[in-house]
Amino acid sequence: MKADDLSQAFRLAAKEAIESHDVLAELWRQMPVAETAQRCAESDIELLRQLIEYRIFPVNAFELLARIDLRQAYSALLSRYVGKGVSPDGKFGGYYFELSVMLDDLKEIGGEEALRSLIALDDFDRRKLTDPRVVNSFSDALDMEPNEFDAWLNASPSYR
Repeated sequence: MKADDLSQAFRLAAKEAIESHDVLAELWRQMPVAETAQRCAESDIELLRQLIEYRIFPVNAFELLARIDLRQAYSALLSRYVGKGVSPDGKFGGYYFELSVMLDDLKEIGGEEALRSLIALDDFDRRKLTDPRVVNSFSDALDMEPNEFDAWLNASPSYR
């Protein structure tokens, strides 16, 4: 492809991406997430995971995913945020913000037990529990001060 053709193809793709982004943003604003989750199909799970992976409204996609299937929500968190081998420093954007909102959604949907279950998973990187961003994210979700998190964590039978 010639440079002029590439430039034109780029402009077209960029314009379509922006238009799609705007449409998706408006849909998220209008969507009643809890009701929508009841109408989602199994095939929607992979689509939501891809939205998270490609960082296209990841917080919105995570909430809907968590309402559909908590196991898949755990898997998304492990693969992108708190799993072994995941580097939050290699991630562009708001690691703390996204993780905090996602953990808050997880707690809202599954209670404190959902947070404890996440930490208990084999693929959860327990070393991340020393990262202030992770501690603050869990603390925010639990409505506690970060200095109270260790006590909550140590009270968890799954952590000991």
